[in-house]
Amino acid sequence: MLDPDSVLTKRIEVNDPLRYKGIRFYQSDWAQAWDQVRSVTLEIEPRGETEASFRRKVLFGEKVALPQIGRTVRVTRFVADFVTNGRIASRSDQPGNPAIRLEVYEDKTKISDRWLFLRYPEFHQGDEDPAYAFRFLDYEPVYITGIEMSKAPGSMLIWIGFGLTSLGIFLAFFVLHRRMWGLLKSDGQQATRVWIGGLADKNKTGFEREFERIARSVREGE
Repeated sequence: MLDPDSVLTKRIEVNDPLRYKGIRFYQSDWAQAWDQVRSVTLEIEPRGETEASFRRKVLFGEKVALPQIGRTVRVTRFVADFVTNGRIASRSDQPGNPAIRLEVYEDKTKISDRWLFLRYPEFHQGDEDPAYAFRFLDYEPVYITGIEMSKAPGSMLIWIGFGLTSLGIFLAFFVLHRRMWGLLKSDGQQATRVWIGGLADKNKTGFEREFERIARSVREGE
């Protein structure tokens, strides 16, 4: 349910953060939850030979009735990498040894409370149902994500500096700096001599051709 007082709502994805008043909310990582699942798949097998086994998907944390055998089951815990050393914990957040804790009720009486293991279906811990065997076959994981927040008040100055640097590089490489000098001097006989010179930092060959054209125009009196 969305908060009616929220000022902005957005689906945050990789490389697509939420931005609000200079603050960025972005996805930093994601993984499977190590302590919960969306659902598990169980196989229920009668210990006698009068009934056939069947499978049932059970939502995590909810009581699910199995009317065909007169039982109600509930998955109360999930551990991605089961280990016990005085207390039950997960060795890591990776599914190295997935296990669930299953409660079984007959009417309203709890008759079984034990751990089932995905990779060791015949091994269990705790009280078992005397009439039915339960096996942990599969599960649907819950995915979690890490959200981080960041704020860079000087980012605008950085972008301005980046723009000025880019402009400077453009001017340095693509704008040609040329200088030319001219000196007029009379020889005292109603004649004037003209001395011209020039300097270019780049494209000196092109500047040399341009300089020759200007000098020729001066000599020809154009």
